[in-house]
Amino acid sequence: MQKKITLKHSKAGLKILAGLKEIAEALESGEPLEHRFTVREVQVPEPGEYNAKAIKALRKRLGLSQSLFAHLIGVSIILEQAWEQGRRFPTATARRLFDEIQRDPARWAGMLQPARAA
Repeated sequence: MQKKITLKHSKAGLKILAGLKEIAEALESGEPLEHRFTVREVQVPEPGEYNAKAIKALRKRLGLSQSLFAHLIGVSIILEQAWEQGRRFPTATARRLFDEIQRDPARWAGMLQPARAA
């Protein structure tokens, strides 16, 4: 026995479908997309460079141990130590995170909460 499935479209879903249909029509017509749509080019700057000294300075600026710093940014302490010893280098994602920490170190330091006494 098969059940009939009825789909109810939300307003957002209908807008998405209409937009996809419009794009499909433009592509099928061969018309340049710029004639029908606003096309923007953006440039995303490269993240900052962080060597061992810079990473250690950033951690110290927050007043954190290697262990707490690693925990705050979501990496293992082994990786954090390897960065500070210059044995490994942070990925672009980690460097972007360091850029954000540099922009507002107080916010990041404020994420730490004292442990509650048992």
